[in-house]
Amino acid sequence: MRIRRLNNFIVKAIDLLSQSGAMLGGFFLVFVIFFILYGVLLRYVFRSPTAWSIDLPSYLFLAIVALALAYVHRLRGHIGVEIVVMRLPQRAQRILSIVGSIVLLTFAVFAAWAGWLKAWDHLQHGELSIATGIPLFAVQVILPIGFFLLFLQALVEIGRDIAELKGKRTIDEEKEAALSERS
Repeated sequence: MRIRRLNNFIVKAIDLLSQSGAMLGGFFLVFVIFFILYGVLLRYVFRSPTAWSIDLPSYLFLAIVALALAYVHRLRGHIGVEIVVMRLPQRAQRILSIVGSIVLLTFAVFAAWAGWLKAWDHLQHGELSIATGIPLFAVQVILPIGFFLLFLQALVEIGRDIAELKGKRTIDEEKEAALSERS
């Protein structure tokens, strides 16, 4: 029973990390919109463009995408061939979902590793963005963080799919059952 509770805690923590990453990305989106509008206003209205008005929104957009990867996978929102998959039996759909998550897991490991190597290289050389002066390590390290979160979320989704294949309730179903029992 302790192992099950620990497993539930870990799964909930990973789900929370994924959701928090997406929320942080949404927060960054507000700044992207502000910086772009500010840059356009300075460039076209006051004829005084800024050097950072392209770099900073690009860096934030990178963070938005990287931090939302895991949450999108949790929602099963990544691109798929649903027209084919939806015609398959439920068991085959789950098996394909597991295979897809394993492929995604593998990709996430390589992408996180490559992103970390690039970030480490920027840190060792002390490279800065020319326009903003931001250390490129701070920008680049977002990618391995996002792909690591995606890796963790893919593990959780594989566990959920396996539990569903075995006929066990998933954590979300247990939560719904507990809520309906209380009502």
